[in-house]
Amino acid sequence: LYFDDLLVGAATGLYEHFENPSGTVSSNLKPALFKLEQNYPNPFNPVTVINYSIPKAGLVTIKVYDVLGREVKTLVNENKPAGNYNIEFNAGKFASGVYFYRMHSGNYLETKKFILMK
Repeated sequence: LYFDDLLVGAATGLYEHFENPSGTVSSNLKPALFKLEQNYPNPFNPVTVINYSIPKAGLVTIKVYDVLGREVKTLVNENKPAGNYNIEFNAGKFASGVYFYRMHSGNYLETKKFILMK
């Protein structure tokens, strides 16, 4: 398989599109860009889902912080192959309020806000 061109994915952004020499499209899609998506639902009580994509293998960390910037939970801290992922966060033991989640992988760093309403 070899890199052919880029396609736009409906849910998660750009994907690399691969073709084999016979011209048939492979079902192996991997993201072309890092992406941290907004959680859903938001606001949530007490469970939410976070989708993220990584275009190359590497260490991925996703941590949750309170409004004062204190780390309250590590959701992901491991080496992952390139791909699309989701993680479920159960905040049943946390107080209602605004929280932030941050993804770091390679040179990519992004933070999003979410709201827990009980």
